[in-house]
Amino acid sequence: YVVGVSYPASDPSVIGVGGTETYPLHGYDLTNPVAWNDSTCSNGQCATGGGVSSWWVLPTYQSTVVGASLTYRNVPDIAMPAEYDAIYVNGAWALSSGTSWSAPLAAAMFAQVYEYCGGMHFSNPVQKLYGAHAIAPSDFLDVTSGNNRYGSDATYYTAGTGYDNVSGLGVPYGMALASTVCPARV
Repeated sequence: YVVGVSYPASDPSVIGVGGTETYPLHGYDLTNPVAWNDSTCSNGQCATGGGVSSWWVLPTYQSTVVGASLTYRNVPDIAMPAEYDAIYVNGAWALSSGTSWSAPLAAAMFAQVYEYCGGMHFSNPVQKLYGAHAIAPSDFLDVTSGNNRYGSDATYYTAGTGYDNVSGLGVPYGMALASTVCPARV
């Protein structure tokens, strides 16, 4: 229940995924530029993670990112909707919340990007994200408000313009990202 990063999201070869606030009863939608942090979870407060690794050194793809630590791996890389997601489990609809839901959404989006790119294999998909963002930052919804503060813990990060340790590069717009990653698609 403190802000921090953990494995596997902190691994430089893994895409770390944060979450955005999408609770419709509060008037939010899937393109809400607010970090997930509220008290709608059954166990009280829930919030997106993020921060700076104390283990992994700064990967080269983050070396030119403004707003990131210049020494160690920054997490997350991107954010996805994290709350009030309808899923079909064991023959019935249920609701899911959390970055444990955001990560499979990101995996599904990347599967579609790979398909769009003709099944092209990317040696390090996380590098593709940073490369796409450098070329076309508009391929990402910039999450500009909210934080990942848990309770009264004084250690937390705040979302802001550009990269931050709450939402990373932001929420990727799938088709725009695919077009940037594979511009010569036939």
